[in-house]
Order: sequence, then structure tokens, then C-alpha cells
Amino acid sequence: MRAKVAFTLAAIAIALFSSSMFAADTSETVDKLKAAVTPGEIVLTGSDVKKIHEGKDAREYRVCVKTEKDAAPMKLLYDGREAILKPGDCKDVSGKKIDATPEHALTGSAHIVATFHHVKK
Repeated sequence: MRAKVAFTLAAIAIALFSSSMFAADTSETVDKLKAAVTPGEIVLTGSDVKKIHEGKDAREYRVCVKTEKDAAPMKLLYDGREAILKPGDCKDVSGKKIDATPEHALTGSAHIVATFHHVKK
């Protein structure tokens, strides 16, 4: 069992390393690989906009901004509405389209790490 876990972690590390060496724009690739390891987590820098949900039906998600050094506030945009979450805040939002972006463009080491999961009712 430990060998399988070690092999899986090694494969992920190799994939991350090789994708960063050979891809011109690795942000999407790294996001996908990171999501495979940490489902429901996004990292925002600069003026990023990351999709949490988009579909024909509205879905409810619980979104939280992690409290970290250099963490910044995040704006949630959902079906024409918006909410600001400061580090440490969580909010339940529902919509057909839910996006996350920094409240203001981030510079330097400022960033946002947020988690989200579908709320089943």
C-alpha cells in the first residue's frame, strides 16, 4: 500500500515538473494537477478569474478563503450578484455560474487560497 502511495506521489511530482518545463503557459496545467491532489481548492493571484461552477442548473457551494500570510480578500460573482470574502470568511452561494476573483488586482506576494465544495441538500 505504501508503495502505491509513493508511486502516485512520484508520478504527480514528475508530471508537475515536466509540465512546468515544457508548457509555455503552465497555469492551467498546474491547476488541473493540483485539483487532482486537492479537490475544491483554487489559488488566485494578479487579476485571475477562476470558475467554481457553470451549468444549466443552479448549484449551491460553500466557499471559504483560507487565512494565510499575505492573504487578500476575494470577490465571488454568482448569477449577477457579488459577495466579498475576507481571509477566514466562508459563504454559501447558489448559482448557475459562480466565479471567484481577487477583490482588487493583487501584486507582490499577495494571493488568495480558497476552498469550495458542493452543498448537497
